[in-house]
Amino acid sequence: MDTRESLGHDYLPRVVDAQLGRLLEVGGAVVIEGTRACGKTMTGLNAARPAPSSTTMPRHTGAGRFLRMRERTMTWFERGTSTGAGSPRHCSRAFATVRGT
Repeated sequence: MDTRESLGHDYLPRVVDAQLGRLLEVGGAVVIEGTRACGKTMTGLNAARPAPSSTTMPRHTGAGRFLRMRERTMTWFERGTSTGAGSPRHCSRAFATVRGT
């Protein structure tokens, strides 16, 4: 499955990509959990695509050794529609200004 063919654009890097990479190095098998349509399949396929096919890689040795990772929907920052410069403090000040308190 190719992201461009499926969605009409290239894979957008996610914050969880680095976490998934670290977990794969440590455990070799990761269960990506999350809500429907949050990008679990594309994230997993993107991580699997560059994997080397070397026979010297450690193999998964059995059930119960899967690492778990939680994925959420893409943030505005990941989509490129925000600079990521905001903070909860700024949001609460803006909300107080709108409410007039």
